[in-house]
Amino acid sequence: MDVLICPKCGRNDLLQKVSAVVASGTASLASTDLAARLARPAPPTEPVPEQSGSGWIAVAWLSGIFAVSSFGLFIFAASHTPADQVTASGVAPFALCIGIPTAITIAALSLAAKKRTRVAGVNDEAVGRWKTEREAWMKKCAIWDTLYVCLRDDLVFPEGDRQRAVASSNLRQLL
Repeated sequence: MDVLICPKCGRNDLLQKVSAVVASGTASLASTDLAARLARPAPPTEPVPEQSGSGWIAVAWLSGIFAVSSFGLFIFAASHTPADQVTASGVAPFALCIGIPTAITIAALSLAAKKRTRVAGVNDEAVGRWKTEREAWMKKCAIWDTLYVCLRDDLVFPEGDRQRAVASSNLRQLL
């Protein structure tokens, strides 16, 4: 097995694995800054399912409750009114109180269903993009796990490939 040495100074006394430098979190300000520069790549953000259409569902519930209670009030009033006193003008307000909320309920549920269908397509695309980004991130992490840093020269290089050495501020070039 080859002995690891810095490509610049040819020594190994201040050579450390990048993951160890990041994990150590030593107290000195320079080491903390170095650890931040050498940090593992951040994972891609997983898409969160959207709850679109829920506003329309709330409208549907409220208008449906209003329609049902109006119908119940209509039945109660009709059962307590003599048949000869029920007129078209007395029935019309109840019909409006039932008909309009019912129409609003149907429209709101239809809009909610359309919006949820449209969002599902967007989520499928976002999940596919996230999976692709996650695979790329995992490859970067595998490379990151092989990196070493010379603390003397602030030089980062992958194990077994000293020719690809870069300054710690340019670590992302190796990933």
